[in-house]
Amino acid sequence: PVAAWAIAALFLAGWLLVDLRWQTILWRQHAATVAQFAGKSLDEQYMADADAPIFDVARKIRDAKRLHGGRILVLSDSPHLRTRVGWFLYPENVFYGPRGRDPIPPAPDRLRAGDQVVLLLFRGIRWDATRGVLVWADGRTRAAREILSDGPDFAMVEIL
Repeated sequence: PVAAWAIAALFLAGWLLVDLRWQTILWRQHAATVAQFAGKSLDEQYMADADAPIFDVARKIRDAKRLHGGRILVLSDSPHLRTRVGWFLYPENVFYGPRGRDPIPPAPDRLRAGDQVVLLLFRGIRWDATRGVLVWADGRTRAAREILSDGPDFAMVEIL
């Protein structure tokens, strides 16, 4: 027969071996995280992370010359993109729609003067800079003032 202490010792040795491996992985990850983020401002940390391109867009919106305190509606066909941009814009009053569902663009009459609309790779509404209007897919329009624009895929406007 095998002694109970031998079984316990074998179990404990296995446990410690697995735990040692886990601790090694944790310390390596800790060292990599310190190297990537230590001593940097919050913006620099965001720029060093995997979502740096998304943060760059949010930073442009955050730093734009605009009125603060109003509603910001972030519209994108990509749930990840609209959620991350919205998250980076907090503590502003941001709305980016329900998770995992296609965003339904608000009707033009549901937007209030002063609302800011961000269009990021969104098909439901487009910004017509020459006429100064947002154009819905069904042809409805709403007057707005351009705050930011970078081609047909990115625009931020303020509703008039």
